[in-house]
Amino acid sequence: MQGFWYRLLVDVKIYEIESACKGDIEKMKKYYVKITGLILNDI
Repeated sequence: MQGFWYRLLVDVKIYEIESACKGDIEKMKKYYVKITGLILNDI
């Protein structure tokens, strides 16, 4: 049950980011940094 709940939470967070940024990758990166405070390195 815990595995299901965690996966559901991850999917909801991904959907939240995608819907807020309308699929723009750069906006998604900035949104993620703003929400989490983590710094992303370019791949």
